[in-house]
Amino acid sequence: VSCLLRDQLAVQIGSARLPWSQQILEFALARRTPGISRIVASPHRVNAVDAAFVNAIYGHGFEYDDAHRASASHPGCCVVPAALALGEALGSSLDEVMIAIVAGYEAYTGIGCLAAPDLLKRGFHPHAVLSNFGAAAVAAKLHRLDEEATLHALAIALSHAAGTTEYSSTGGSIKRVHAGLGVRNGLLAAEMARAGITGPRAFL
Repeated sequence: VSCLLRDQLAVQIGSARLPWSQQILEFALARRTPGISRIVASPHRVNAVDAAFVNAIYGHGFEYDDAHRASASHPGCCVVPAALALGEALGSSLDEVMIAIVAGYEAYTGIGCLAAPDLLKRGFHPHAVLSNFGAAAVAAKLHRLDEEATLHALAIALSHAAGTTEYSSTGGSIKRVHAGLGVRNGLLAAEMARAGITGPRAFL
């Protein structure tokens, strides 16, 4: 896990200066929300959701992030930024953050294996879909949700899951943003579950 963590941080730092990364940073700072979570390679601190959003996009900025062949996806740029940003906001220990990263990888890749290769065949970007579940699992672990609330966090994440591969046909930099969208929505899904919102039990 420590190797995956270091690798993802290096990718985030390396991609922070790319044009689309700078555009996202400006976008996020324009709607800045107060918080203590760091945006990588900058002096800025924002709330956990916004920090994870930006850092996840950096993490998928140039196709150097880790890849999970069985699900044709990129779990690292989801679970690592989500765990670090939320862990920093909650004052979590490093052990708690590492365990949350493991939970995020397990949920992300487990659901990814169930959905492969159908997501890609039907025109979905697997990472855009799966990152919702990975981030929800990270947040459920760091918020110490019980089994019932965790199930609902993952089920709510399904309602956010989207993202097409149209970029491969007609272009656009939106592919880089898919990581951030999924992470943001996954973190919010866990917050909704904490608030008592429920999802469909048969979501898988």
